[in-house]
Amino acid sequence: MSNIGRLLKGFCNGYFGDSYEDKRVEGEGVDWIVARDINGFPLMATFSNEEQKNELLNDGKKRKIN
Repeated sequence: MSNIGRLLKGFCNGYFGDSYEDKRVEGEGVDWIVARDINGFPLMATFSNEEQKNELLNDGKKRKIN
C-alpha cells in the first residue's frame, strides 16, 4: 500500500527531526519516507526496517491523522 499523498500530523516521534509542522508524503521506500512540510521544505525520515516505518504510520492511524 502506498502512502504517497498521505498527511502526517505534527512531530511524528521525531523521525523528521525537529519538525512540528504537518507534512505530506511525497516518496517512500522500504525503510524511508520523504515528505514536504506546510512551508514547502522537504524532509526525510529513515528507519531501521520496514516494520519500524509501519509503526510510525500505524500510530498515525490510531490517532486518526490520515
